[in-house]
Amino acid sequence: MARRKRSGRRADDRQVGSLFRVMEGEIGQYPEAAGETMLDTIDELNRIGRPEEALDLTARIIADFPGSEYVGYAYGVRVETLFGLGRDDEAEAAIAELWERDEEARTVASLIAEFLEERGETRRALWRDDRGVEGWLAPDGVEEAGDTGDLLAAEVRARLRRRQGLAPDDIDRMAEREIGFRRDRGVEALGAAAPSPAEDRDGPVLSHVVRSDVAAAHAESLLAGFEGGEEPTPERYFRETELDRRRMRAETDFSRGPDIPLSLVEIREFAERRGTGVLTRETRDDAALDKYRRGGDFPVWPPERNQPCWCGSGRKYKKCCGRP
Repeated sequence: MARRKRSGRRADDRQVGSLFRVMEGEIGQYPEAAGETMLDTIDELNRIGRPEEALDLTARIIADFPGSEYVGYAYGVRVETLFGLGRDDEAEAAIAELWERDEEARTVASLIAEFLEERGETRRALWRDDRGVEGWLAPDGVEEAGDTGDLLAAEVRARLRRRQGLAPDDIDRMAEREIGFRRDRGVEALGAAAPSPAEDRDGPVLSHVVRSDVAAAHAESLLAGFEGGEEPTPERYFRETELDRRRMRAETDFSRGPDIPLSLVEIREFAERRGTGVLTRETRDDAALDKYRRGGDFPVWPPERNQPCWCGSGRKYKKCCGRP
Protein backbone atom coordinates (compact mmCIF):
# COMPACT_ATOMS: atom_id res chain seq x y z
CA MET A 1 0.00 0.00 0.00
CA ALA A 2 1.30 3.42 -0.89
CA ARG A 3 1.65 5.59 2.18
CA ARG A 4 2.13 9.31 2.49
CA LYS A 5 5.75 10.32 2.84
CA ARG A 6 6.16 11.94 6.22
CA SER A 7 8.89 14.00 7.72
CA GLY A 8 11.54 11.86 9.34
CA ARG A 9 11.32 14.05 12.43
CA ARG A 10 8.02 14.76 14.16
CA ALA A 11 7.38 18.45 14.65
CA ASP A 12 7.18 19.68 18.25
CA ASP A 13 4.18 21.46 19.74
CA ARG A 14 5.73 24.89 19.30
CA GLN A 15 6.07 24.38 15.54
CA VAL A 16 2.48 23.18 15.34
CA GLY A 17 1.28 26.13 17.40
CA SER A 18 3.11 28.52 15.10
CA LEU A 19 1.53 26.85 12.08
CA PHE A 20 -1.97 27.32 13.54
CA ARG A 21 -1.27 30.96 14.41
CA VAL A 22 -0.23 31.64 10.83
CA MET A 23 -3.36 29.87 9.61
CA GLU A 24 -5.67 31.89 11.85
CA GLY A 25 -3.92 35.10 10.82
CA GLU A 26 -4.46 34.36 7.13
CA ILE A 27 -8.09 33.43 7.78
CA GLY A 28 -8.58 36.75 9.54
CA GLN A 29 -7.05 38.61 6.60
CA TYR A 30 -8.73 36.56 3.86
CA PRO A 31 -11.91 35.04 5.35
CA GLU A 32 -13.21 34.17 1.87
CA ALA A 33 -10.26 31.77 1.50
CA ALA A 34 -10.62 30.15 4.95
CA GLY A 35 -11.32 26.67 3.62
CA GLU A 36 -8.39 26.82 1.22
CA THR A 37 -6.09 28.03 4.01
CA MET A 38 -7.16 25.17 6.27
CA LEU A 39 -6.54 22.62 3.53
CA ASP A 40 -3.03 24.00 3.02
CA THR A 41 -2.45 23.69 6.79
CA ILE A 42 -3.67 20.09 6.73
CA ASP A 43 -1.14 19.26 4.00
CA GLU A 44 1.63 20.85 6.06
CA LEU A 45 0.59 19.02 9.26
CA ASN A 46 0.74 15.69 7.44
CA ARG A 47 4.09 16.65 5.92
CA ILE A 48 5.66 17.35 9.33
CA GLY A 49 4.28 14.18 10.90
CA ARG A 50 1.26 15.46 12.85
CA PRO A 51 -1.64 13.45 11.37
CA GLU A 52 -3.90 13.70 14.43
CA GLU A 53 -3.98 17.49 14.19
CA ALA A 54 -4.57 17.14 10.45
CA LEU A 55 -7.55 14.86 11.11
CA ASP A 56 -8.96 17.32 13.65
CA LEU A 57 -8.75 20.08 11.06
CA THR A 58 -10.53 18.00 8.40
CA ALA A 59 -13.36 17.53 10.90
CA ARG A 60 -13.49 21.30 11.40
CA ILE A 61 -13.81 21.91 7.66
CA ILE A 62 -16.57 19.31 7.34
CA ALA A 63 -18.48 20.94 10.21
CA ASP A 64 -17.87 24.59 9.27
CA PHE A 65 -18.33 24.54 5.48
CA PRO A 66 -21.40 22.40 4.69
CA GLY A 67 -22.11 22.22 0.99
CA SER A 68 -18.81 23.80 -0.04
CA GLU A 69 -16.16 22.40 -2.38
CA TYR A 70 -13.78 22.15 0.57
CA VAL A 71 -15.81 19.43 2.31
CA GLY A 72 -15.20 16.83 -0.38
CA TYR A 73 -11.48 17.41 -0.39
CA ALA A 74 -11.36 17.38 3.42
CA TYR A 75 -12.96 13.93 3.30
CA GLY A 76 -10.44 12.88 0.66
CA VAL A 77 -7.48 13.90 2.81
CA ARG A 78 -9.12 12.30 5.85
CA VAL A 79 -9.50 8.98 4.03
CA GLU A 80 -5.91 9.03 2.77
CA THR A 81 -4.54 9.93 6.20
CA LEU A 82 -6.50 7.20 7.96
CA PHE A 83 -5.41 4.58 5.41
CA GLY A 84 -1.83 5.80 5.84
CA LEU A 85 -2.10 5.27 9.61
CA GLY A 86 -3.44 1.76 9.13
CA ARG A 87 -6.84 2.75 10.52
CA ASP A 88 -8.72 1.11 7.66
CA ASP A 89 -12.07 0.76 9.45
CA GLU A 90 -12.18 4.49 10.13
CA ALA A 91 -11.18 5.24 6.54
CA GLU A 92 -13.98 3.03 5.22
CA ALA A 93 -16.43 4.72 7.57
CA ALA A 94 -15.35 8.12 6.22
CA ILE A 95 -15.91 6.91 2.64
CA ALA A 96 -19.38 5.66 3.57
CA GLU A 97 -20.18 8.99 5.23
CA LEU A 98 -18.89 10.91 2.20
CA TRP A 99 -21.04 8.81 -0.15
CA GLU A 100 -24.12 10.11 1.66
CA ARG A 101 -23.21 13.59 0.35
CA ASP A 102 -24.05 13.64 -3.34
CA GLU A 103 -22.14 16.68 -4.62
CA GLU A 104 -19.14 16.32 -2.32
CA ALA A 105 -18.79 12.64 -3.29
CA ARG A 106 -18.95 13.47 -6.99
CA THR A 107 -16.19 16.08 -6.79
CA VAL A 108 -13.66 13.75 -5.14
CA ALA A 109 -14.80 10.40 -6.51
CA SER A 110 -11.68 10.05 -8.65
CA LEU A 111 -9.45 10.86 -5.68
CA ILE A 112 -11.08 8.15 -3.55
CA ALA A 113 -10.80 5.76 -6.50
CA GLU A 114 -7.07 6.42 -6.74
CA PHE A 115 -6.60 5.68 -3.03
CA LEU A 116 -8.36 2.34 -3.53
CA GLU A 117 -6.34 1.65 -6.68
CA GLU A 118 -3.11 2.18 -4.73
CA ARG A 119 -4.36 -0.48 -2.31
CA GLY A 120 -4.88 -2.92 -5.19
CA GLU A 121 -8.68 -2.68 -5.09
CA THR A 122 -9.15 -1.85 -8.77
CA ARG A 123 -12.69 -3.17 -9.13
CA ARG A 124 -13.97 -1.23 -6.11
CA ALA A 125 -12.02 1.82 -7.28
CA LEU A 126 -13.85 1.71 -10.60
CA TRP A 127 -17.19 1.50 -8.83
CA ARG A 128 -16.36 4.54 -6.71
CA ASP A 129 -15.06 6.54 -9.67
CA ASP A 130 -18.32 6.05 -11.57
CA ARG A 131 -19.80 8.55 -9.10
CA GLY A 132 -17.63 11.24 -10.66
CA VAL A 133 -18.99 10.66 -14.17
CA GLU A 134 -22.56 9.71 -13.29
CA GLY A 135 -23.90 12.59 -15.40
CA TRP A 136 -22.25 11.00 -18.43
CA LEU A 137 -23.91 7.67 -17.77
CA ALA A 138 -27.30 9.13 -18.67
CA PRO A 139 -28.47 9.11 -22.32
CA ASP A 140 -26.59 11.76 -24.30
CA GLY A 141 -24.49 12.43 -21.21
CA VAL A 142 -21.18 12.24 -23.05
CA GLU A 143 -22.27 14.98 -25.44
CA GLU A 144 -22.75 17.27 -22.43
CA ALA A 145 -19.22 16.66 -21.13
CA GLY A 146 -16.88 19.52 -20.53
CA ASP A 147 -16.46 20.13 -16.81
CA THR A 148 -12.82 19.76 -15.76
CA GLY A 149 -13.72 17.59 -12.77
CA ASP A 150 -15.74 15.26 -14.98
CA LEU A 151 -12.83 14.95 -17.39
CA LEU A 152 -10.40 14.06 -14.62
CA ALA A 153 -12.80 11.44 -13.28
CA ALA A 154 -13.14 10.06 -16.81
CA GLU A 155 -9.35 9.81 -17.10
CA VAL A 156 -9.16 7.70 -13.93
CA ARG A 157 -12.16 5.60 -15.04
CA ALA A 158 -10.61 4.83 -18.44
CA ARG A 159 -7.38 3.68 -16.79
CA LEU A 160 -9.22 1.48 -14.30
CA ARG A 161 -11.36 -0.08 -17.02
CA ARG A 162 -8.23 -0.89 -19.06
CA ARG A 163 -6.73 -2.59 -16.02
CA GLN A 164 -9.91 -4.65 -15.70
CA GLY A 165 -9.64 -5.68 -19.36
CA LEU A 166 -12.89 -3.95 -20.30
CA ALA A 167 -13.49 -2.71 -23.84
CA PRO A 168 -13.57 1.11 -24.22
CA ASP A 169 -17.02 2.67 -24.06
CA ASP A 170 -18.17 6.16 -25.08
CA ILE A 171 -16.85 7.73 -21.88
CA ASP A 172 -13.43 6.12 -22.33
CA ARG A 173 -13.28 7.38 -25.89
CA MET A 174 -14.25 10.87 -24.73
CA ALA A 175 -11.47 10.75 -22.13
CA GLU A 176 -9.00 9.65 -24.77
CA ARG A 177 -10.08 12.41 -27.13
CA GLU A 178 -10.47 15.29 -24.66
CA ILE A 179 -7.74 14.59 -22.14
CA GLY A 180 -5.26 13.21 -24.65
CA PHE A 181 -3.91 9.90 -23.44
CA ARG A 182 -2.46 9.59 -26.93
CA ARG A 183 -1.84 13.00 -28.45
CA ASP A 184 -1.33 13.48 -32.17
CA ARG A 185 2.25 14.67 -31.66
CA GLY A 186 3.20 11.61 -29.69
CA VAL A 187 2.97 13.16 -26.20
CA GLU A 188 1.47 10.31 -24.23
CA ALA A 189 -0.07 11.98 -21.21
CA LEU A 190 -1.15 15.21 -19.67
CA GLY A 191 1.76 17.10 -18.16
CA ALA A 192 4.43 15.90 -20.59
CA ALA A 193 6.74 18.59 -21.92
CA ALA A 194 5.22 20.46 -24.81
CA PRO A 195 7.15 20.91 -28.05
CA SER A 196 8.68 24.39 -28.35
CA PRO A 197 8.79 25.42 -32.01
CA ALA A 198 10.40 28.68 -33.08
CA GLU A 199 7.18 29.78 -34.78
CA ASP A 200 3.91 30.73 -33.14
CA ARG A 201 1.61 27.92 -32.09
CA ASP A 202 -2.14 27.64 -32.30
CA GLY A 203 -3.81 28.47 -29.00
CA PRO A 204 -2.60 30.43 -25.99
CA VAL A 205 0.75 30.14 -24.28
CA LEU A 206 0.06 30.22 -20.54
CA SER A 207 2.41 31.77 -18.01
CA HIS A 208 2.68 32.37 -14.30
CA VAL A 209 4.96 34.25 -11.95
CA VAL A 210 7.15 31.96 -9.86
CA ARG A 211 6.20 31.49 -6.22
CA SER A 212 9.09 33.50 -4.76
CA ASP A 213 8.23 36.57 -6.85
CA VAL A 214 4.46 36.81 -6.28
CA ALA A 215 4.72 39.71 -3.82
CA ALA A 216 7.17 41.66 -5.99
CA ALA A 217 5.11 41.05 -9.13
CA HIS A 218 2.00 42.31 -7.35
CA ALA A 219 3.85 45.49 -6.41
CA GLU A 220 4.52 46.00 -10.14
CA SER A 221 0.83 45.31 -11.01
CA LEU A 222 1.80 42.25 -13.05
CA LEU A 223 -0.78 39.84 -11.58
CA ALA A 224 -4.04 39.69 -13.48
CA GLY A 225 -7.07 40.28 -11.29
CA PHE A 226 -5.11 41.59 -8.32
CA GLU A 227 -4.29 45.10 -9.55
CA GLY A 228 -4.83 47.72 -6.86
CA GLY A 229 -5.96 45.18 -4.27
CA GLU A 230 -4.32 43.67 -1.23
CA GLU A 231 -1.18 41.66 -1.81
CA PRO A 232 -2.21 38.04 -2.39
CA THR A 233 -0.47 35.14 -0.74
CA PRO A 234 1.17 32.76 -3.24
CA GLU A 235 -1.53 30.21 -2.42
CA ARG A 236 -4.30 32.66 -3.24
CA TYR A 237 -2.60 33.76 -6.47
CA PHE A 238 -2.12 30.21 -7.71
CA ARG A 239 -5.62 29.12 -6.70
CA GLU A 240 -7.25 32.04 -8.54
CA THR A 241 -5.06 31.40 -11.58
CA GLU A 242 -6.03 27.71 -11.56
CA LEU A 243 -9.74 28.53 -11.39
CA ASP A 244 -9.44 31.11 -14.18
CA ARG A 245 -7.79 28.49 -16.38
CA ARG A 246 -10.50 25.96 -15.65
CA ARG A 247 -13.15 28.49 -16.66
CA MET A 248 -11.27 29.22 -19.88
CA ARG A 249 -11.03 25.50 -20.58
CA ALA A 250 -14.77 25.02 -20.02
CA GLU A 251 -15.83 28.01 -22.12
CA THR A 252 -13.46 27.72 -25.11
CA ASP A 253 -11.84 25.09 -27.33
CA PHE A 254 -8.64 25.29 -25.29
CA SER A 255 -7.66 21.92 -23.84
CA ARG A 256 -4.05 22.20 -22.68
CA GLY A 257 -0.99 24.24 -23.47
CA PRO A 258 2.54 25.15 -22.40
CA ASP A 259 2.81 26.99 -19.10
CA ILE A 260 5.83 29.29 -18.91
CA PRO A 261 7.18 30.10 -15.42
CA LEU A 262 8.57 33.64 -15.23
CA SER A 263 10.69 35.33 -12.61
CA LEU A 264 10.66 39.09 -12.15
CA VAL A 265 14.29 39.13 -13.26
CA GLU A 266 13.34 37.51 -16.57
CA ILE A 267 10.56 40.02 -17.14
CA ARG A 268 12.87 42.95 -16.42
CA GLU A 269 15.62 41.58 -18.65
CA PHE A 270 13.12 41.17 -21.48
CA ALA A 271 11.91 44.77 -21.00
CA GLU A 272 15.52 46.00 -21.15
CA ARG A 273 16.20 44.06 -24.34
CA ARG A 274 13.12 45.64 -25.84
CA GLY A 275 14.41 49.07 -24.86
CA THR A 276 11.90 49.98 -22.17
CA GLY A 277 12.11 49.93 -18.42
CA VAL A 278 8.34 49.97 -18.00
CA LEU A 279 6.81 46.73 -16.69
CA THR A 280 3.23 46.04 -17.71
CA ARG A 281 0.97 43.01 -18.06
CA GLU A 282 1.65 43.17 -21.79
CA THR A 283 5.40 43.12 -21.09
CA ARG A 284 4.93 40.02 -18.96
CA ASP A 285 2.86 38.28 -21.66
CA ASP A 286 5.42 39.16 -24.34
CA ALA A 287 8.25 37.91 -22.10
CA ALA A 288 6.48 34.56 -21.75
CA LEU A 289 6.02 34.24 -25.52
CA ASP A 290 9.66 35.21 -26.10
CA LYS A 291 10.85 32.56 -23.63
CA TYR A 292 8.63 29.98 -25.31
CA ARG A 293 9.94 30.82 -28.79
CA ARG A 294 13.54 30.47 -27.61
CA GLY A 295 12.74 26.86 -26.80
CA GLY A 296 12.97 24.54 -23.87
CA ASP A 297 11.11 21.74 -22.14
CA PHE A 298 8.18 23.58 -20.64
CA PRO A 299 5.47 22.01 -18.52
CA VAL A 300 1.92 21.72 -19.78
CA TRP A 301 -1.18 22.86 -17.94
CA PRO A 302 -2.99 20.95 -16.61
CA PRO A 303 -0.30 18.52 -15.49
CA GLU A 304 -1.01 14.83 -15.06
CA ARG A 305 -2.66 14.32 -11.67
CA ASN A 306 0.28 12.52 -10.05
CA GLN A 307 2.91 14.91 -11.37
CA PRO A 308 4.26 17.86 -9.36
CA CYS A 309 1.88 20.79 -9.26
CA TRP A 310 2.59 23.63 -11.68
CA CYS A 311 2.66 26.18 -8.82
CA GLY A 312 5.97 24.94 -7.42
CA SER A 313 4.63 23.73 -4.06
CA GLY A 314 6.28 20.33 -4.43
CA ARG A 315 2.95 18.53 -3.90
CA LYS A 316 1.20 16.40 -6.50
CA TYR A 317 -1.18 18.32 -8.75
CA LYS A 318 -4.21 16.32 -7.60
CA LYS A 319 -3.47 17.25 -3.98
CA CYS A 320 -2.66 20.89 -4.68
CA CYS A 321 -4.07 23.17 -7.39
CA GLY A 322 -5.76 20.22 -9.09
CA ARG A 323 -8.11 19.53 -6.22
CA PRO A 324 -11.81 20.36 -6.62
